[in-house]
Amino acid sequence: MRTIKIGRSAGNDLTLSNLKVSGYHATLVVQDNEMSATLKDLNSTNGTYVNGRRITGETMVRPTDVIRFGTEETSLQRILAQIAAQAPAGGDKTRISPASGGGQRYTIGRSPGNQIVMPQSDVSGNHAVLSRDGQGNVILQDLGSTNGTFVNGQRITGQRMLNAGDRVTLTGNGYPLDWQSYVGSPAGPATPNPMEPTPPISPTPTVYGPPTPQTPPVTPAATPPKKNNTALWIILGVLALAAIGAGLFFGLKGCDGTTGSGSDSTSVATDTTTPPPAGPTVMTGAEINEKYKDAVCMIIGQWGVNVYAMTEQGKVQLTSLEGGQYTGTAFCISEDGTKYATNLHCVQAWVFAGEAMNALKVQANSYVRSVDPGYEAILEGVAKLYILPNGKPLSLANATEVTVYKVPNLDGVEQPVLNKDVAIVQTITRERPSGINGWIDPNAVGDPTPFYQPGKEIHSIGYPAGMTLAQNSNEEMVNQLHSGRTSQDKGDFQFGVDFTSTGGASGSPVLNEYGQLIGVFNSGYGNGGPGALNYAVKLKHLQDLLNQ
Repeated sequence: MRTIKIGRSAGNDLTLSNLKVSGYHATLVVQDNEMSATLKDLNSTNGTYVNGRRITGETMVRPTDVIRFGTEETSLQRILAQIAAQAPAGGDKTRISPASGGGQRYTIGRSPGNQIVMPQSDVSGNHAVLSRDGQGNVILQDLGSTNGTFVNGQRITGQRMLNAGDRVTLTGNGYPLDWQSYVGSPAGPATPNPMEPTPPISPTPTVYGPPTPQTPPVTPAATPPKKNNTALWIILGVLALAAIGAGLFFGLKGCDGTTGSGSDSTSVATDTTTPPPAGPTVMTGAEINEKYKDAVCMIIGQWGVNVYAMTEQGKVQLTSLEGGQYTGTAFCISEDGTKYATNLHCVQAWVFAGEAMNALKVQANSYVRSVDPGYEAILEGVAKLYILPNGKPLSLANATEVTVYKVPNLDGVEQPVLNKDVAIVQTITRERPSGINGWIDPNAVGDPTPFYQPGKEIHSIGYPAGMTLAQNSNEEMVNQLHSGRTSQDKGDFQFGVDFTSTGGASGSPVLNEYGQLIGVFNSGYGNGGPGALNYAVKLKHLQDLLNQ
């Protein structure tokens, strides 16, 4: 834990110039995980408020709680970001001036108040600062992070000047930071680092080992921004989807990247029992991959819930709780490059969260009743979503924010994972992202029914296991082709596929031997890999969604 002193006087850790703020106004005792803090008013003249209520004793606050010192409104996440931006090298004192003349400064860490958010659990809340000084030098500064900041495999302490081509990673798991996409290349060769280098650690592998599936945490966090929160959540590194729904491909368990019963690049012999449609010709897996790989992208998300209560003033948001981070697959379905199909569980994860949502409900009710015993928590799911084109490193420059365009109406649907697991997202800019080329026409096939018969050749392109298997030696996220056959027609909603896949492939297009879309991959049993029983949603449900 650490204590932050807040007030108008220069002796505070965070100085506020507002005349309504007392000289020594309040203290914050911040928990190590930075997900909560204890706020105490120091008998200030104009008071300290949390979510509109004046506090008199010690009060627990969460990252997005609205804190007001006199008339100065802020939040825990904003305070932590300010403290991180002020932190000097090698010390605990938090007040320094910004790098003179440079004007470029990016805070890095897990907390959403940072300019560069790295949401992995082993990244510190306020981990590092990247800046350019008045001479054009690029400086990376570790802020005393728990698991370290590394340059070319060496852990740094304090500040380090960067040279063009330096490889920057966070923690021993080696999460890459594409630093030149933020501040550009240094003006010239960096001067020798004044800090003594620490002994090198073992080189970080270019392909990450499988992450342990995680149950989304129930500690509150700032997943959905409040109306007055302008911080942009940029998700630059993620785990495969957490296992939060039975049968859903959220988790990564025992994934080995094999291709199962299908071939990645060679066409399986054509089943001639059904006459081919007029016009199209049979394509090999390699031809399908070459045609569509750049229309298939990684979808990156972070979900949570906003917590409300009915008060005398009406419905009021009290806090937010974090659900978890994940990756999946999406593919372009519009000629203008602005609309993408994926699974509903990649867009509204809370619908399928089960036990995780129950835990969040318990946490939300506990918090709401601490504000007022008569309140009942009202939870509304939210998510921040991005797409990353094929072959691009994970970085702010390469990710494009998307928002929900259409989702199915689940009223009366008892098993949405089986029945309606499709969704469409749209780029916020309404423009085609750089790196997305081509599209997959959802109406090309005509009648897809014959292709659901067992034994039909199929292909799918996606990101099974998320960045664990997608990342190549150049730190680019590259999708995979998997081929096989249909294994079962399950009726109105799904059909079985026998190619190998796992978490992260959710939302992948399933294509017939003519390269025509016939479904959207969404679930499986057996944790993926050889012998898994995998399923896709039939094309009709995506077409219905487009037309509704």
